[in-house]
Amino acid sequence: VSNSAQRDCKPKANYMETKFESLQSDLAEKRQKLEELKRARSELARKREAGELSGAPQTAPPRAGGTDAASAVPLTAANLTRISEWLQAEEAQRKTHEEKAARSRQAEKPAPKLSIARHILFDVPPAWSERYSKETQTDVTAAAIQSAFIAQVQPISIGKRDELDVGDFGSPVFEPSLKYATEEAAPAASEAKSSTEVPAAAAVTKAQQSLSPAETRRLISSAGFADFLGRASLIMERALNVNFDVLPGESHDDALTAVEKPGDWVSVKQTFFDEKWSKGKAVTSLSFNSKSPEFFLSSYHSRSDGHRGAKYHESCVCVWSAHLPQRAAYVYNCQADISKAFYCKFRQNTIVGSTYLGQVVMWDTRSGSDPVAQSSLSVDAHTHPVFGLTMVGTTSAHSLVSLSTDGRMCVWALESLSRPVEVLDLFQLVEVCGENRVKRDITSYTLAFPEQEINRFFVGGEDGGLYAGSRHGSASHITEKHEGHAAPITSTQCHPNIGGSSDFSDLILTSSLDWTCKLWSQRRSRYLLSFDEYQDYIYDVAWSPVHPSTFASIDGRGELLLWQLSATMELPLARLDVTGGSAGNKVKFSRDGRSLVVGDVRGSVIWCDVASEVALPKPDESEKFAARLRDIG
Repeated sequence: VSNSAQRDCKPKANYMETKFESLQSDLAEKRQKLEELKRARSELARKREAGELSGAPQTAPPRAGGTDAASAVPLTAANLTRISEWLQAEEAQRKTHEEKAARSRQAEKPAPKLSIARHILFDVPPAWSERYSKETQTDVTAAAIQSAFIAQVQPISIGKRDELDVGDFGSPVFEPSLKYATEEAAPAASEAKSSTEVPAAAAVTKAQQSLSPAETRRLISSAGFADFLGRASLIMERALNVNFDVLPGESHDDALTAVEKPGDWVSVKQTFFDEKWSKGKAVTSLSFNSKSPEFFLSSYHSRSDGHRGAKYHESCVCVWSAHLPQRAAYVYNCQADISKAFYCKFRQNTIVGSTYLGQVVMWDTRSGSDPVAQSSLSVDAHTHPVFGLTMVGTTSAHSLVSLSTDGRMCVWALESLSRPVEVLDLFQLVEVCGENRVKRDITSYTLAFPEQEINRFFVGGEDGGLYAGSRHGSASHITEKHEGHAAPITSTQCHPNIGGSSDFSDLILTSSLDWTCKLWSQRRSRYLLSFDEYQDYIYDVAWSPVHPSTFASIDGRGELLLWQLSATMELPLARLDVTGGSAGNKVKFSRDGRSLVVGDVRGSVIWCDVASEVALPKPDESEKFAARLRDIG
């Protein structure tokens, strides 16, 4: 038997002995009482026989199971065995009752359920706190001043190697600085003088040492040197082209003023062409910077001659300076072919564009040449080329609206291009056999919103129709269709509605592949004028941003036509071949209306000057134009 079993048996034996002793004492007391009862009974029987207690009541016999019955139980070995078994059964019953009570208490409190939990640890860096202190924490000593001065000065002579001769620099500018450094370097004690001369001589020797060829190649190939050289050469080339202040300071608007020739309403000034980035690429869009009128951008399709693979042959956005026509000032890349790009008028450092794959792309001019955000290729957005792209709203609340060729319009928030905020599928309900109405999808290439409008829009269809729609209108979002062109519409431009007391917000200008331009009026639900003075496809039109009745157009022959409707509505005011016979793709006025740029299919961007008599409106130009429109009826 193990020790644990022995320990368990000892308490049970003690308990049985105690029980047995108590039982023996009880039995002894009962025997004594029983003897007394026997004696009393025998005494009563004797007296009854003697006749002494004849009328006394007889004692009742003891009841079964009572004290007398218990006292009558004989104390034999068999009875003791039964009593021991009874005590053991009672003890087992007590233990069983305690176990049931313990199990009931455990059942009332449910056991905890354990499971495996997955934890994700986030390491959030603390917010960076920038503090400005007016103190300059440097140890300004005489030795430090002299060493810094000598390190900045690059000697051009090969005279003495051990001492610095101020006359070698050939300029009196360095003499006061050296004198100041020498006076500051003069120590009060000889120990300080000796400690000063040693680093000065070492600095002179280090400054006069030339770089090895390996060090020179490593310096030239570094990214910092290339960036510095690009920025410095950009400033120098701009300074050599035009005499103006290249450094930040006072603005000189005269540098951008066009030089007019007597009798020329529009003339070619210069051509912007980069042999590396724009050769063989068709221009797809043009846009001027609203903050700096000197800069404008042009987007390019990838090369069409099959030379693809190099980064210079891919689609890109080039930013040009009006004073630097030989090369692009900045270049922004894109993996897909760019269909349109423009400066965001509400965010001066943002360029927004669209691609032939259906993506919307955004660049930040402060963050390098790669896009900072772009939409994903998903069925929830565009899956066809996006040619319609514009910004609507105000400075505090604005959004980007895009339109693909399958008639899907998406509204985007510039903060996140992951998915569109709103998706509209444009279609037209057409009656068939005068009874049923079926849906017909709209294939479009152009999109235009009137000035200060976020709900109404106009779409130029492939079938030559001009569709008027509303973002929050009917289920089809198309409210009206205007018939006029016999071929696809290539450009749609709403009137800028600038100045004057007349309202021209309902005027829309369109160009088409049917060799015509048309002027539409939404109020009259038809076109007012058709301009037929063309001999090829018309690819783009543009309103002047300052003159209410002036617009320009470019056709497939590269001819630029300038119209002023307040003067004449039958013939263009000026006609000029600007591309040398190649097709012109895009045309855009500058913000002051004094210049315009034209892009062609070869990658050239031509800058043209417009005469002041045509570009700047007279006080009564709006009234004259409104009177001519009323005469049309």
